[in-house]
Formats: sequence, structure tokens, C-alpha cells
Amino acid sequence: MHGGEPLRDDASIRDFNGGVGCHIASAIEDALLFPRDMAGIKNVRKNELILNNKRYLGMIIQNTFKLDEMFNLCSNQLDDERKKRATAVQTLSQSEQDLADAKKKLLTEEQARKSAELALEGYQKQAEDQGNRLREANAKLKKAREQAVALRKHLEETQKLREQAEKSREEAEKAKTEAE
Repeated sequence: MHGGEPLRDDASIRDFNGGVGCHIASAIEDALLFPRDMAGIKNVRKNELILNNKRYLGMIIQNTFKLDEMFNLCSNQLDDERKKRATAVQTLSQSEQDLADAKKKLLTEEQARKSAELALEGYQKQAEDQGNRLREANAKLKKAREQAVALRKHLEETQKLREQAEKSREEAEKAKTEAE
């Protein structure tokens, strides 16, 4: 049976089902004998048949070793790819973790920056208020100094008037004593 259909009596590997026989592996092609192939083999001498079988068996063994080498190579490549994939997955996981940590740090830094900005605004308002108070205090101090200067002048004038009043009183007393 091949492909769900029975093989015919005159089937041959070389022209099986109009060329569909190419799907049969070449390693087993020479070992599989159909009736038409058997007729060709009957005409071959025994020694030639043994030599052909040895040659075919050698080719099969050689192909088996080649297949084994190819399998080992593919297996090694597959193992390398698995290792690379595992490394890539590990690197990706680490990168995702680093990204999450960086996002947390960024969020913390952003909150700290906002807090610092708010504190700075508060300090600026306090500085402005203190600057305004200082200007007001300087203005009051200037007025107080001006008033102090004016009071000193007034005090000096008052002292002069007092001295004049005392002189006048002394003169009046002298004049009174002289008049008496």
C-alpha cells in the first residue's frame, strides 16, 4: 500500500505512479524490490548482485552517518538557539524589571521635584512678603528718622526758647531786684 492505494504487480520505483515515486526516500529506494525490479535482478549474476548490494549498503550506511551528522548539527544549533532564547528572555525580563525600577525612581523623582517646586514657590512668596515688610519697615524707619530729626530741631528750638526764657526771667528778676 502506498498513499492508501494497493501497489500494482508491474510497479517499479523508477516510474511508480507517473513520477510520484520520487517521494520515497532514496536511502530505501534500492532496498525496496518490486516485481519488475526482481525480473531485472534475475538476469544479473550472483557476484554482481552481491557487489551491488554491498555498494548500496555502503551508500545507506554513509547516508546514515551523514544524517546522523546533520541531526547532531541541527541538534546543536537547536540547543544554541534555545540558549540564545533563554538568554534573550532573561535579558528581556531583567530589562523589564530595570524599566519598572526606573519608572518607580522617575515617579519618586517627579514627586520630589514637584514638592521642591511647591516649596520654592512658598519660599519665594515668603521672600516677597519679607521684602515688602522690609520696604515698609525701611519706609517707617525713614519716617521715624525724619520725625526724629524734626523733633531734634524742635527740641533745639525749644531749648533755645527755654534758654531765652531763662535769660528773660533772670533779666526780669534782675530788673525786679533792681526795681525793689
